[in-house]
Amino acid sequence: MAPIPIGRIRSWTCLTCGMCCRVFRVALTPYEYAKLSTIFGPWCVDVDEFGNPCLRKVGDRCVFQTEEGLCGLQPLGLKPLACKVWPFRVLKRPKYGHSQEALFVYGGKRYYVYVNSMCNGVNRGDPRKLPLVVSEVIRILERPSTPQRYSTSNIALRPLLTSSRSLSVSILSSLRSSTML
Repeated sequence: MAPIPIGRIRSWTCLTCGMCCRVFRVALTPYEYAKLSTIFGPWCVDVDEFGNPCLRKVGDRCVFQTEEGLCGLQPLGLKPLACKVWPFRVLKRPKYGHSQEALFVYGGKRYYVYVNSMCNGVNRGDPRKLPLVVSEVIRILERPSTPQRYSTSNIALRPLLTSSRSLSVSILSSLRSSTML
């Protein structure tokens, strides 16, 4: 399915459905690959069929997705860039056609923004927040350490999430405070 130009959708919100963590392999930058494998060990990372670094999947989902469908890396400030900006694709030039509908001007610069139509949050949520979401995604792409406010779920991760398939936040928190970070 071709991505949808931003002008063709009325709103977007993260529904915390976790579909993106199950359907896709999470691409990692070389820095993210090195950092996550250093902190958690090589078991959490993988390479795709093209040799690109990515997060490992366990069963049908990302190894860091909790039972509740939340990202176990987000509260640690380790959420990968690909996850922070999904389902948006921000380009300097139009790639999928419909250039006028994809055009988004931010900070005096022209961007062409497309949305993955597989996301269940498309055309959901408050339409007034869509420009805030897209602006935040652009800022995150320019500076990956930018905190997320509009482009992620507003559901807080509960203090402890332990099960055989999810990580304990207390364990992750202790890893974060270790000297490995």
